[in-house]
Amino acid sequence: MQDSDIWSHSHRMYLIGENSINFPWYITKDFPNRALDGENKEKFLTFLKRKQILLDWTESEKNVFYLANVLFPPMASWLHNNIRAQHFQALEDSLYECFDKDFWDDTAHKTIRVSATCH
Repeated sequence: MQDSDIWSHSHRMYLIGENSINFPWYITKDFPNRALDGENKEKFLTFLKRKQILLDWTESEKNVFYLANVLFPPMASWLHNNIRAQHFQALEDSLYECFDKDFWDDTAHKTIRVSATCH
């Protein structure tokens, strides 16, 4: 992606992976150089290092899913989607907390957009 490809956001964060037990999302550090100023870039890189754990499946999440899959398979799909949605919501909430209000209210419309689909 080139800097010129971004027309309405400073940065679009693409998550790599499927947000599944075997392939959890991974936050990439690949973004245009001019997307964020120095201070916000450092905040974002620190965020990436500390918040990857929000996307990883915990052992308890895995165990509950596996149990549901064995004991009541129709519920397993619902549970899987629910856990995936919780991971996305936790990431989104943490991202908004990472930057101060001035960053999000910037009149130049400098934002970070996070989006993904849960199947």
